[in-house]
Amino acid sequence: MPEIGWQEVDHRYQTFSADESGTYLSALRMAGPFQENEEERGSLKLHAHPFAAAVEPEGVTTTPFREQWMTQGTETIFPLQPLAALAGR
Repeated sequence: MPEIGWQEVDHRYQTFSADESGTYLSALRMAGPFQENEEERGSLKLHAHPFAAAVEPEGVTTTPFREQWMTQGTETIFPLQPLAALAGR
């Protein structure tokens, strides 16, 4: 695989989860040496979920177009925050 340059980043994302007690949002921060590649070596699986309800599974390509890699970085997941309304309302 060709070497792709690492760049120092501080990325912030939102993550979502649900269980029998409700739906939740959590902030996620990834900081450190980072790179993206388009080697298309991984695979994706789409599960039934309210956030994916409008997506037709046969229209989803299971080979990712882009993967994100980190090395010697930190990933911080912040406490869950309850969501008042479900997606699709």
